[in-house]
Amino acid sequence: MARRGQLLVFSDEEIEELLEISYGEKRVLPLLTLLSPFIDTRHHVHVDYIYPWSQFTKAKLRKAGIADEEAEEMIEWVNGIANLQLLDGLTNQEKSATFTGSWLKDAYPERAARQAYMDRHDLRFPKEHGGWLSPGNGPDGFMTFYEARHECLKTRIKGIVGQ
Repeated sequence: MARRGQLLVFSDEEIEELLEISYGEKRVLPLLTLLSPFIDTRHHVHVDYIYPWSQFTKAKLRKAGIADEEAEEMIEWVNGIANLQLLDGLTNQEKSATFTGSWLKDAYPERAARQAYMDRHDLRFPKEHGGWLSPGNGPDGFMTFYEARHECLKTRIKGIVGQ
């Protein structure tokens, strides 16, 4: 909006409220559209889970070695905006319920293309001691990824509203 000469003013509290939006709420699509200007919304688009919702049941998380207490928190967070991205319909159907880390390696075999995708979709963050944090091939690391993406989206929203 700031680029168009119009300013929206949001308090930090209102931005945090936007970051609490969950899958199924009517504000998910408009928010993801603002965060994904590279997606052509004139065509069919889907809201996609970065870490697939279908893999976040107590039984599946327990089988993956996740403690029950952490599993409950993961199940609570899986629907949050920080675990959602906007994809064109065909791409989302191809990805299906695959973990994004696995899907990216198949869809973008070249490292540079994969990194460009992750950067465009806010899926890659520098680690404190070097290296990169990005979506995994299973539920391990979900909480750390979610928190990092939450902070990234907060910064992006502040940039969009000129704060």
